[in-house]
Amino acid sequence: MLLEATPLHKAASGGHVGVVELLLKAGAQVDSRDRDESTPLHKAASGGHVGVAELLLKAGAQVDSRDRNGETPEDIAARKDVPSWRNKDYVLDGRKKILELFAAEKMKRRKVGPEGGKLQTASCTVTVPPGAVTMETEITCQVINPDDVTLPLKDGDMLVSDIIELGPHGTTFLQPVTVQMQYSSTSSGGAREAVVWVTQDRSQWTELKTTKLSEDKLAVSVDHFSIFAVISQPKQDQSTVPIEGRTLTSSTQPAVQICFPEQSVSTPTQVILQVQEVPKRAVEDIKAKDQSSPRLLSSSPIVHVETVSDAQVHFHKPVTVRVPHPQHYMGVQHEGPAKLRVMSCEEETEDWVDVTDDTSITLVTEEYVEFEVSHFTR
Repeated sequence: MLLEATPLHKAASGGHVGVVELLLKAGAQVDSRDRDESTPLHKAASGGHVGVAELLLKAGAQVDSRDRNGETPEDIAARKDVPSWRNKDYVLDGRKKILELFAAEKMKRRKVGPEGGKLQTASCTVTVPPGAVTMETEITCQVINPDDVTLPLKDGDMLVSDIIELGPHGTTFLQPVTVQMQYSSTSSGGAREAVVWVTQDRSQWTELKTTKLSEDKLAVSVDHFSIFAVISQPKQDQSTVPIEGRTLTSSTQPAVQICFPEQSVSTPTQVILQVQEVPKRAVEDIKAKDQSSPRLLSSSPIVHVETVSDAQVHFHKPVTVRVPHPQHYMGVQHEGPAKLRVMSCEEETEDWVDVTDDTSITLVTEEYVEFEVSHFTR
């Protein structure tokens, strides 16, 4: 529930350091919201009140909280406009210093020696074990603006953590260093999983072997520092398809099956099966954005099949894909005839193409649809 400005809002807006300190000691909520969804830190930033901003940050105020207009306290502090009734020089000078405070808040640092140590921030915890460095080293953690990196997200992938840059770059550790990432859990019935990505150039990312510590914490072991992010993606099932053939069943959507007949592959092939659930609202969004889809009724889940290696694999025999019937999957009631269409989206593209005429639909029931494909795709 949003309230009128709290006493903490008013004290922060007026720059009353002593009052702010008393209110915080009395238990005032540091990130309380007013009707504009502004926090006391927004008010301090607007007025250029450095002392108030320092107190609020020490009390744990969130730098990235957004008001009704989507602005953070940092956005407010970066403004150059000042109301005529305020002292312009005071406000602009204060805002500049507050921006420096925010930068320092984002850049956390800690010195560690041969005995090891720990750097803990709201985004991550870095644990350097004894013997990892031979001399005193200052390690840093900085939160990066997502607009400053290129995340090659595929369908269904989501960024669910801060993007952090750990330093110093180029430092090689003699013992593995543990980086524990804090993220927003987006799991849904086990259909999603979170993984840690790493990059050095802000564009080419690699997935790391990840240990799940809890619903909102992941850990990775590294021997040098770089840039890290947690990505939530549809859960993957990995299996080996032998020459004798095999039927793969999705662990998250058992109605999805991929049947590889005997000798469909010439050598044992490592295959990844991924199912992306499609909510009903996504169909409405497609209809609203794509003028060519006004009659779209429903969709099955998106099924993504690929090999573990980068080698191109072609099936020697058609492979059968079974998915839930779109109307059964989404519980859509429709009177009259409806056509089933098979859509395909190749790797490295975002364009979905109608391949119904090139695909053999072999079975249609109230619950399932089966069709044949000749290569890996979505």
